Amino acid sequence: MNGIIVVPRESAAEPGLWTRTTGGVGYLKRQARLLRAVGVTRLLVVGDDRVRDALESVAVGRLAVIDDVRVVAIPTDAGTEAARAAVLTAMTGADGPTVVLDARYVLERGAMKKVAARDPGAGVEVATAGGEAIGLAVVGRDGLAAAVDRALAGEIEVPAGATRFELGASDLVGRVTDAASHAKTEHALWERCRKVVDGFVSRNLNRHISLFISRRIATSPITPNHVSSFTLVLGLVGAFCAWHGTYWWVLAGAFLLKANSVLDGVDGELARMRIQSSVLGEWLDTISDDLSNQSFFLAVGFGAAHVTGDALWLWLGVASVVPLFLTSAQYYFWLVKLGRGDVLVFDWFKTEARTAEELARRSGKERFMDLVTQLFRRDAFVMMLLVMAVFGVVQYALFVVAPAAWATFLAVLLRTLRGDMVKSQAGAGPGPKVA
Repeated sequence: MNGIIVVPRESAAEPGLWTRTTGGVGYLKRQARLLRAVGVTRLLVVGDDRVRDALESVAVGRLAVIDDVRVVAIPTDAGTEAARAAVLTAMTGADGPTVVLDARYVLERGAMKKVAARDPGAGVEVATAGGEAIGLAVVGRDGLAAAVDRALAGEIEVPAGATRFELGASDLVGRVTDAASHAKTEHALWERCRKVVDGFVSRNLNRHISLFISRRIATSPITPNHVSSFTLVLGLVGAFCAWHGTYWWVLAGAFLLKANSVLDGVDGELARMRIQSSVLGEWLDTISDDLSNQSFFLAVGFGAAHVTGDALWLWLGVASVVPLFLTSAQYYFWLVKLGRGDVLVFDWFKTEARTAEELARRSGKERFMDLVTQLFRRDAFVMMLLVMAVFGVVQYALFVVAPAAWATFLAVLLRTLRGDMVKSQAGAGPGPKVA
């Protein structure tokens, strides 16, 4: 698939706007990575000669995007026909549909994926949100020239004869026309890192801290995979501390596990903002969580048994880790088959938004199950472990972890035997592309 990013000629009056960074990546480079993530393999970046530096930045430097990137910097005094000819010449030999994106519009990756799946034939299909055009179209060869003319002129109205297709209102993040609107759009992108599936502790504590950190390291060379690896080290060091069994060692271990839980959000936030997701990154994140949890529970059991001389704690630790390991193995089997690495592709937790009326209609049983679900989310449970460690009773959590882990294992096993695992994919966004 082909892609064209167009900086309207009227917008070239502020060349500095297009060299700004967004989430640690150059604004236009992020737009290019967004197109690459949905299957664009040949990209043309078009704009006035005044924004040449911004256009050329897409193809060079750290986090370069697509191998076949061509830049068309149109002389400021060139007319419409000359501009069109330059673009069509650069697109010579391009087959298949072309996604044309007005650089001013920032969209969600899911929206871009919907657009990339369209087949305009020889015509033009224009995306709208709330009935309004949003500077995005997919065109056949015959409609390319007119689409580029409109984009360069900054026209976004749906042309006569074009097919329009509606995207969700939330698919449009923002429209960048000046420094203020850029800042507003970037802020909106950061806020969208907050997930519907975030638990209570994550929403009210962890996510605030992780976003604070992510914003400050976004422009650094640190990658999401670096963060995932670091959180794994924190988790394993936390388990090593808990292994000693004495109060201060266990408290240090619980604190490191809590730090692991907080930083667990940073890798995903960086990947989302930079459009830098990868299957390897998903696996690193998943394995980091699983190894951190399992090693900590085993260490708590061993440490308590060593300090108290009561072997019951060791057996409880083993009884907790075995079902957790078996559950992970089942998930890993299905993730390998799906070509993914993120357990959130399964609908283990309900993620749909519910209205106040729907929440009010919940039965007592539903409310109880919601509470239990929230308590056993990783963010909440790790927080409870830290509190218990403060009071020197963290080993008693194993009386809850062991039966809960076996119940989870049996539930996942049942779903596997019924063939429900693949059917229950939550559709948690499009699959990642290698960064």
